[in-house]
Amino acid sequence: MNDALHFSYKGFFDHLVDAISFHTSSKDAEKFIVKNRNARSSIVASMFALESAANCLLNSLDLNRKLNDELDRLTLLAKFDVFLKWSGFETLNRGRAEVQSIMEVVRARNDYVHPKVMKLEAKLSPKDSNKDCISFSVMTNTRPSTKISKCPMYWSDIDCLAVLKVTVDFLSYLVEEVMSLAPQEAHKVFSSRIQESDIHIMLLHPELKNELTIAAKDLGISFEFLGVDKSYFIQGLDG
Repeated sequence: MNDALHFSYKGFFDHLVDAISFHTSSKDAEKFIVKNRNARSSIVASMFALESAANCLLNSLDLNRKLNDELDRLTLLAKFDVFLKWSGFETLNRGRAEVQSIMEVVRARNDYVHPKVMKLEAKLSPKDSNKDCISFSVMTNTRPSTKISKCPMYWSDIDCLAVLKVTVDFLSYLVEEVMSLAPQEAHKVFSSRIQESDIHIMLLHPELKNELTIAAKDLGISFEFLGVDKSYFIQGLDG
């Protein structure tokens, strides 16, 4: 199987662009409930991108399936640290702002996907209420580093953009400072590919590349460290 022609799908760039796309939908939404729905999807997609990045790195170690299954049970940051230690790099500096922020986002993600009842201080607004509607406001705190709301019900395009930036900042720190990878080397790790024997052709759909380019301009986020300009797209795979 290793020598036969095959397609290796990694999903990292799909999740990253999903986070961007859902942020755009959240920003463009007029109703807050729609804005919030897309913001939640964007934040989850950012976390999927991080999880995918960790799995891409572990996959590059070419470990046996049993060990891979055991490593899959680790926490997100533990996966990165295992890869780094195994590969001879320094482990993540927990004191770095990029790592602190990701730890905060991981906690937010865990709180969201393992929902518990939240009791928040509320205040009635009698003058804005009537027989058909009760108007009230809710007090919610923000997380200290990312400044996103602790209550997912109040996530907006501002919150999901903060998470997207934190995600990219962490990956940039990992790739450029900890691992000292050139963009083309990083792209080999995270990109899907066509492979036969030792021949690899990196693949990134033109639409995904275009959305990354637009996001870099509109959101002020640099994706250059991921080497997205080093991809090849084979038309036969589209649809």
